[in-house]
Amino acid sequence: MSASVKCPAGYYQRHIQHIKWHWRGISQCTECPVHMFCDIEQLSGPAGFCEDGYYCEKGEQQPKPSGTICGPGEYCVKGRKFLCEKGFYQPYGGRHECFECPEGMYCVTEGLAAPSGNCDMGFYCGKREIESSPATQKCPAGYMCPNAEQTICSKGYYQPLEYQTRCLPCPLGKYCQDTGLSSPSGDCDPGCCLDIAQINASSCPPASPTTCTQGFYYDQSAGRCELCPEGMYCAISGLTDPSGSCETGWYCEIGEITPMPLGKLCPAGHQCPTGVKVPCSSWVRDSEPYVGHTQYLYQPERGQTSCIECPNRYNCTEQGLTIAENYCRPGYWCFFGLILDCEIGHYCVNGEMFPCRNGFKSLATNQESCVRCSDGELCEDGQVLPCPANMVCYHGIAEFCQLGNECSFVDGAYELTLCDLSNERYDVSQTGCGPCREFRYCLKGNSYECFRNHIGDLCLQNNHYKPEMIISQPGTHYTLTYESQDTNRGYDIKQCEPGTYQNTTFKPSCELCPGGMYCTVNRIQPDGYCRAGYYCPKGSKSETEIECPAGFYCPARSEIPIHCPRGRFQPNSGQGSCYACTRRYYCATPGLTAVTAVCPSGHGCGSGVADPSPCGKGRYNPYTGKLNCSPCVPGTYCPGLTTGWPNHCPHGYKCPGYGTVTPTPCPQGTYQPSARQGYCRNCTSGYYCPTTALRYQEICPSGSKCPDSGGGGI
Repeated sequence: MSASVKCPAGYYQRHIQHIKWHWRGISQCTECPVHMFCDIEQLSGPAGFCEDGYYCEKGEQQPKPSGTICGPGEYCVKGRKFLCEKGFYQPYGGRHECFECPEGMYCVTEGLAAPSGNCDMGFYCGKREIESSPATQKCPAGYMCPNAEQTICSKGYYQPLEYQTRCLPCPLGKYCQDTGLSSPSGDCDPGCCLDIAQINASSCPPASPTTCTQGFYYDQSAGRCELCPEGMYCAISGLTDPSGSCETGWYCEIGEITPMPLGKLCPAGHQCPTGVKVPCSSWVRDSEPYVGHTQYLYQPERGQTSCIECPNRYNCTEQGLTIAENYCRPGYWCFFGLILDCEIGHYCVNGEMFPCRNGFKSLATNQESCVRCSDGELCEDGQVLPCPANMVCYHGIAEFCQLGNECSFVDGAYELTLCDLSNERYDVSQTGCGPCREFRYCLKGNSYECFRNHIGDLCLQNNHYKPEMIISQPGTHYTLTYESQDTNRGYDIKQCEPGTYQNTTFKPSCELCPGGMYCTVNRIQPDGYCRAGYYCPKGSKSETEIECPAGFYCPARSEIPIHCPRGRFQPNSGQGSCYACTRRYYCATPGLTAVTAVCPSGHGCGSGVADPSPCGKGRYNPYTGKLNCSPCVPGTYCPGLTTGWPNHCPHGYKCPGYGTVTPTPCPQGTYQPSARQGYCRNCTSGYYCPTTALRYQEICPSGSKCPDSGGGGI
């Protein structure tokens, strides 16, 4: 019997149960990583991520560690802690997300537990605002900016100041007949405007019972003026019935005179479908799914005619909610306003329902956490199942019993028992140890192959469990021929296949025939070398394994074909050498099957030329396909690469002999009147040649003497 090393809580150790027929045990424990927890001993991996709303350091043992709950202004997801970003806040601890900064407020820094404050009076702030006065737009005179919205003052009202949140009613004795006034329009007529917020100057008391002022209507049954009822408005005087219902999205209190009363846009948390303000509440579902369940509502926007379902995961049981701040209580999950029981095999936190992780269970409804399963139980998808017969179950997780051993569950703990001497357990699907298989011998629960003609326990030598060996000889190799218990036949000895050889004993395979050689029948060593005109890669079976292609040559013993080099070509396959490039042609690239082209003018091409040789100084060639260049004849010169005829020697110069590169100027005392000459003429009597390169001699000046071959004159 052997015992494995137990890693304590806060640690784990992954292990590989078997490699082929061998067991690898635990060598050391690893500390549980950051963001995860290891709640019990002897874990093969972390139990999982820490619960949302908590953060975990290294070596944590609980999914909700004490002292590491996420605080206000923070949120924690899968064991990691973050600060709420600008424009967000979080007033509670243990949460995994932050709330948007609401409309009309601002959140200026990270990590806020509450909004920084209300936006400045007269400025508009949307959601997620980070400044108190965004866009710096002031509320002008004649307007009001309640709740960060700019609204023009209606008739009967005025506002003389900037940055105000409400308009002022026109005072008694004054009237305000237009919208957007910064001061009253003027004084009323004598005896009129006895009430505030008058629109015209001649608004006087009713002259008879049937004449009622704005905001009133005449109730004939009562014989008097009555205030306009809630949800309706009375726009003019003298009405016997209200003017009509208020606009949807607005609410009207008694005595209203407009369908959209000043400052009475339906507030958030309410619905105003018929001009009456009703706080958001709940209703009982009469349709699938969840018939008969109470569904809670809220409304984050103003001016709405209906309420909407509470956001997923949140609890909106309070009336008139404008923002969903509280998660569904633990043990329940919230689905768009519905509060539902947490199901068996699940746990519910932060308004969501999750299945229990493998190794954990939940045996009742409304659980906020799952509990670790006991040894001997298999827990998958929140269900408790019997442990399979060929496995062991530690803390609800099933693992195969170590190979070479039997596992039993005794007094709440697993015991590991090594197989007997002549038995083995070689497959994880086996429920126990069994006799050593045919053609194998067994040691410490593991088995090893015998060689051919030896069976199981009969592989005995001097009372030791060892195989009697039959060694493969040169020219052969051994191979393992078993696939399963039924077809196991140990090792087999086979002849080397053509293309291979083996010159030593006891080898599991034959060697590939070396490159440039072939192996046919002599399996101990290669038969010989590859024939010229062919090449033999590794593993070749014939001296003519692959014919050498055109453009290549293959001398004897070739492993690969060789490109014909530049200056050579080969038009045929199966050749051991390449031809030299034909005279008067050139072969510019390797691997040619024909010459590249005829030799161009100004060049010469001998045998085996890769590049045409340009005519050097003093030589020329005006033709294509020439072997060599010719020297320039006397009277001509060739200064460099000449693709045509030589240059004629100019007047006053000589080009003597063959191969002249540069014309020579005629020296003093000589001249040359003709072109294409190889010599200079001496200056004649009566003339003189004072400079070099003269075309004509000059007449001797008066008073001077110029003999034959004269110089500079006398």
